[in-house]
Amino acid sequence: AAAAEGAIPAAAEAPEGAAAAVQPETVGDTAAAEAPAATPQPEAVGDGVAGAAAEADGGTGAPASATDAAVPSAPAAAPAGEGGNETLADMARASAAAELAAAGAAQHAEKWVVSFDVQSIEAFCHRHPEAVEPPTKEVKKFIEEFVRKADINTMRIRELFDGLRQRFGPLRLELKDRCRQWATEQVDKKKAHDEKAARAPGTSKRGSEGQPMPKQFVAGTGDDADGERAQIADRPAVDWAISVLVPWGFKAGKGDEPVMRPPASVVIPVLLGLQDLGKELKVREVLKTTQLGKAVSCMRHHPSAEVAKLARNLVSRWKAECARKEAQVNKSAGGGS
Repeated sequence: AAAAEGAIPAAAEAPEGAAAAVQPETVGDTAAAEAPAATPQPEAVGDGVAGAAAEADGGTGAPASATDAAVPSAPAAAPAGEGGNETLADMARASAAAELAAAGAAQHAEKWVVSFDVQSIEAFCHRHPEAVEPPTKEVKKFIEEFVRKADINTMRIRELFDGLRQRFGPLRLELKDRCRQWATEQVDKKKAHDEKAARAPGTSKRGSEGQPMPKQFVAGTGDDADGERAQIADRPAVDWAISVLVPWGFKAGKGDEPVMRPPASVVIPVLLGLQDLGKELKVREVLKTTQLGKAVSCMRHHPSAEVAKLARNLVSRWKAECARKEAQVNKSAGGGS
């Protein structure tokens, strides 16, 4: 084989640019012929530049110029069977994770619009009265505890409203006004108690901060301590009473018929509180300037017999009182003429 190779001209002696004609007469020549130079594949710009630089430098693979060195070469592909399967598995896992994450995000971002007729809403509210109005007793108890634990020198009303919203859900403006009033009363009582304690010898300077209040400082003492009778002694309280009796207002074009009648457990404390309306306010003036009379009148047709009876008694009492006041006014006007 060595002698035969010596008899055949080497490919390097061929003229430049001409392809060497190698005859596979021997085993060595056959092997050499079966290993031609690999045709470069333009997989990346860096590969092509690197190959050109290697040819220009005599096949050493070093960059031919600074320009060629500045062009990064593409990373070599992993040999078949060495890392290829792992890469595909990683890609599959990443794709599955992305799909799961997208599905979870879509599930959490999903929104539904569900419509109910008035009868369904009314039935729901009768089963869940707190949807119309949270119990007064519970609201006052929460405010009492909040004020008792808070530092009244740094307390903000917004903090109280945030706590009430977390406990009872969104509150209507009329109830917020009452809560602000109840909180102010509790703060004033706590201040008075702390000042009295500070004047007493041997007491702590911190007063009653974080300590249980004496019974006389508990919110809601009196007739409505159990939430059975609402306190309605001013115009904001009257507005609140109207919003509780007719939370959705009245039906258009149907007189004093409400859109929805709230449950008896919500209405009864309000009607009981309205029995004392004349002690603090002028009934005739309130009825003229508000929709209180209309709201109470529509409760005469409430499904609850107790609510209907309380409403009828209130309407009769107010009519008699207004007639008496009007008679007094007419008598005074006639005597003056």
